[in-house]
Amino acid sequence: MLFTIDPRPLQAQLSQAEANLLKAMAAVRQGNDIVARDQAIAANNRVAVNRDLRLVEAGVIPREQYDNDLATLRAIEATVRADQSSVANLQAAQKAEDANVQNARVQLSYTTIRAPLAGKPGTSS
Repeated sequence: MLFTIDPRPLQAQLSQAEANLLKAMAAVRQGNDIVARDQAIAANNRVAVNRDLRLVEAGVIPREQYDNDLATLRAIEATVRADQSSVANLQAAQKAEDANVQNARVQLSYTTIRAPLAGKPGTSS
């Protein structure tokens, strides 16, 4: 090693980038949980709509109830699609944060300057 440049500022940048990456990863997990929740709601609404269709055909419930349940199903399905798009955006942000971490590591590695050859510098006699 020939010399070292003060690594503290670059170490702080690396720590910040790692924290941002962890935050982005948590956001992706939370987004996936929201998608799962809304998919479960949609599945339940699908069952209700199918049941209501048979009940409307049998004359047991009014058509209005079926129409309302169908509208609710369509709305939750749209919510699921929006949730999935949000997760895709969060995943892209996570990739960007990962790239920031990799860049900060590279920058930090430049604080140590090494000689290209092994040995001691000096003159030979």
